[in-house]
Amino acid sequence: MAQTAPEEDRANASEPEGDIVVTAQRRSESLLAVPLAVSAISGDDLVNRRIITPTALSSVVPNLQVNDQTGGNQPNFTLRGIGLGNEYNDNQLSPIGFYVDDAYVVSRGAQGGQFYDLERVEVLRGPQGTLYGRNTTGGAVNIITRRPRLTDTQGYAEIGYGNYDERRAQGALEVTPVEGVLGIRISGDAVRRDAYYENLLPGQPDILNANVLSGRAAIRLKPSEKLDINLRLFAQRSKNWQPASYAIGVGPDGVNPITGYNRSNLDWNDIELDTPRRNRITARGAQLTVNYELTDSLSVQSLSYYDRAELNLGQDVDGSPINLLNTYFDSIAHAFSQEIRLSYDSEAVQFQAGGYYGWDRIRVANRYEALGFLRSLGAPPDPTFQTGGVTVLQNYTQIRRSKAVFGQADISLSEPLTLTLGLRYTEDTGRYRGTAFFADYDFVPLFQTIGTPTAPYETRGSNSALTGRAAIEYELPDSSILYASYSRGYRAGSFNGAAYISPDQVTYIAPERLNAYEIGVKGRVFGGSTTVAASAFRYDYSNQQLTEIRGAGVIFLFNAGKSSLTGIEAEITSRLSPSFTLRASGGYLDGKFDSLLLDGVDLAGNQLPFSPEFTGSVGFDWTFLRSGNWQASFSPTVNATSRIFFNPQNQLVQSQDAYALVDASVTVENGPYSISFWGRNLTQKRYFVNGQNLAGFGFQDLYQGNPRTFGVRVRASF
Repeated sequence: MAQTAPEEDRANASEPEGDIVVTAQRRSESLLAVPLAVSAISGDDLVNRRIITPTALSSVVPNLQVNDQTGGNQPNFTLRGIGLGNEYNDNQLSPIGFYVDDAYVVSRGAQGGQFYDLERVEVLRGPQGTLYGRNTTGGAVNIITRRPRLTDTQGYAEIGYGNYDERRAQGALEVTPVEGVLGIRISGDAVRRDAYYENLLPGQPDILNANVLSGRAAIRLKPSEKLDINLRLFAQRSKNWQPASYAIGVGPDGVNPITGYNRSNLDWNDIELDTPRRNRITARGAQLTVNYELTDSLSVQSLSYYDRAELNLGQDVDGSPINLLNTYFDSIAHAFSQEIRLSYDSEAVQFQAGGYYGWDRIRVANRYEALGFLRSLGAPPDPTFQTGGVTVLQNYTQIRRSKAVFGQADISLSEPLTLTLGLRYTEDTGRYRGTAFFADYDFVPLFQTIGTPTAPYETRGSNSALTGRAAIEYELPDSSILYASYSRGYRAGSFNGAAYISPDQVTYIAPERLNAYEIGVKGRVFGGSTTVAASAFRYDYSNQQLTEIRGAGVIFLFNAGKSSLTGIEAEITSRLSPSFTLRASGGYLDGKFDSLLLDGVDLAGNQLPFSPEFTGSVGFDWTFLRSGNWQASFSPTVNATSRIFFNPQNQLVQSQDAYALVDASVTVENGPYSISFWGRNLTQKRYFVNGQNLAGFGFQDLYQGNPRTFGVRVRASF
């Protein structure tokens, strides 16, 4: 829980604001006492700073990039240079683990609708190879929902309105049928918004709107002081017209040499799409967490999780009124996991050990339509793309299993010195079974490329890894800490989810491995009014899993050679007066490929994708009015990012120059009631967040960041 000092104690500027208590090491402890690089954002800060989607986390966490080219449906995290890059096949597991209440969420389609009624969000930077073990090469994002407190009736209701006719309603109701024993909390979030981009083609819809509905039920039963049972049920549904594709032709003056089209007559937020796709995601699931205290120092926890996610995604990729390139990605995913954890806590030793089992299955049906405009010109279908168009249909089922045992001990060597040792052994297996074929314009098969309908192509893969962490922590007399650590991360091997040319494209590639070295400091200075957390790190990264687009959109998944990443980070919060708090964070990252060969070109020395050298944020919270129960505050923030490359080739056309975004809010409170006026990207900065090199189809594909948005929010708590 995000605990703060009592209100009367905050009148003195020298008093600390109160620690955020986190569970980054799967136990409750002060954020400033965790010998890890962790950013924690409380539920109140998430609301006040309008962090309502995963993509918004990049504005508050140094060295974090979150991009999404599906309109908020599939967030791709890149943390300290480690991420999925432009990989959007839903069969891939991100090297940044996504967790809700410590349960690993496999499908990225189940990650987008979780940002409401939260206790906090924790972002752990660096490989988490012991306590968060499944594929967390680069870090973990842990969403902590609010659970019943087993006392009284409480909750909140909130409505909001913004530009683009955005309407949002959110709320929670908690009841306690049996005080101290049984509590139920029901919460939900609903948002509708008009499109960000105007489609100028008559009869075609505008695109990138929002229509999201999410709900959660939390039931807590505590029949005794030793037994605590928590059940969480959730469901979410998202529907929206696809994002815009800002297509720049590779010919002179931005003309596509294949179609002769360019968008030079269009404004930034205009588009001409002839076949936009309506995307839809539904997800539902359940989690059961049981904690039982065997003794005063020994407890056991069982964590069971299941979800089902169905994704229907697509793109009119070419960003033009000409039927050049369309994609359709449909999948149904099921996931189950079970973890058992034993925890021991004494003054000398804190120990955790347990086992993990994870299973997931995804059934995928992808379709690609290329050069369809040639049909109207009388051209017959041509699988070589030389004289005619073609369609490709791909179907496969992928099943994965992950098994692990782990243990970590924090040993007090002396009063100021603590040693941490942790190990995890993991075994991963995967099976792929599928078909692919080329077809004519009407999807009539021309020839099979992978398997047959009666004999699908099948392949398997497996790997194992020993990962872990070793750290030393020293507590200074003022309770600040110094720490140094070594961690080893691992991401299991995988199949290419976009394979449709031949079985060779389906190869199970080798797992990623990462060795991380880090030193850091955390504590309070200036009489406790200022908190500081800083770290420096070095990564040795091998077998990075990358996607490469070759020729006319053929995607290959392969292992890069080696990379080296070094960087520093700092987060500072300073309460300069009873009414003024300064917030600042920043990160520097030098992430380069040591060895990488693509299409015969040596790219050693190139910057890793989505890994800007500098990221930074600065803002303040100023309470400029206090009168009785009334309080008014102003909270602006500036977020800056240096140049970002979207692919390993470091093409300028596939990059975004340095830019800064300005957000702000003004909030007026009176006891349990508040009204907030908010704005994001107030300077209307135009910038790109993602891109793909589709020169084989005559254009570079880019995706814009969100335009200026603003609105008002009214909230009542009880």
